[in-house]
Amino acid sequence: MLAEKLHEYLPWWVVKTKPHQEFKAEEALKRQGFNTYCPAIKKEIKQRCQFAIKEQPLFSGYIFIIANDDAKKKIHLIRSTRGVMSILKTGESIISVSPKIIKALKIQESQYLHSVKSYFKPGANVIINQGIYKDTEAIYKMDKGSDRSIVLITLIQKKSLLCVKKHSLIKN
Repeated sequence: MLAEKLHEYLPWWVVKTKPHQEFKAEEALKRQGFNTYCPAIKKEIKQRCQFAIKEQPLFSGYIFIIANDDAKKKIHLIRSTRGVMSILKTGESIISVSPKIIKALKIQESQYLHSVKSYFKPGANVIINQGIYKDTEAIYKMDKGSDRSIVLITLIQKKSLLCVKKHSLIKN
């Protein structure tokens, strides 16, 4: 508990990771006893014809590590950890991030924990690529459940809302 209280006042270092290895680097550093943080968001992605919700780092290519005495003694170990490229520096000085900024990030992350960043943005131009409306341009309005969407199409100079399967849409 005392160590946790002390961490509230210690600065954090920014660790540059190898591409798409933020979570691997964070896990490897944690296994070595370092206190790390990788802010993340839930994002809807399209894989083949399926949509999936994945947790992705908020800052692509970066994680944070608390700059305690142990980390200062083992900088070489941090730099040689799987998934880590380097610790960010300005000249010879390691860049520090205030614990207040990390605390604010954690608060923001907890507020958005249950929300998902949608693959399609409302107002985006899309094309329906299946069914009777194949090759019809539309404007994405909103999700309707996990696998359906509402789009606005114009047919015979009349705008109409249409509910379609989400996987039948592509970005225009």
